[in-house]
Amino acid sequence: MVWKGERGNVSFFQCELPYDVNYEFSHTGYHVHADVETHTGRGVGVYSNFTCFEVVAKKGLSFPSKDKIKIENPFTVFLNGDGGIENVLHEGEEKIGDAVSAARKLARGWIGLGN
Repeated sequence: MVWKGERGNVSFFQCELPYDVNYEFSHTGYHVHADVETHTGRGVGVYSNFTCFEVVAKKGLSFPSKDKIKIENPFTVFLNGDGGIENVLHEGEEKIGDAVSAARKLARGWIGLGN
């Protein structure tokens, strides 16, 4: 999902990344565009279940580091399959949160408002 509008407010968003992508997968489950100044996301989760290749997505969520962009309780989950997700999120250039894989099923960026 790519969010490009101003003053967005999303609650309890869940997204499964595509199952059958190849190694070149470079997308994210929840992306707030760099031009957005105000956005709120609560309970945003991105899930991996790569079934065809050992894919490791770089991030579950991505958004710019701006004062009026607030993300609450971001997380990633490894459901099944191969690979996983390297970081819960990228806030601007900062990489936050642990990887999820078969060895670690759940990772949180933070609990509450972290940014």
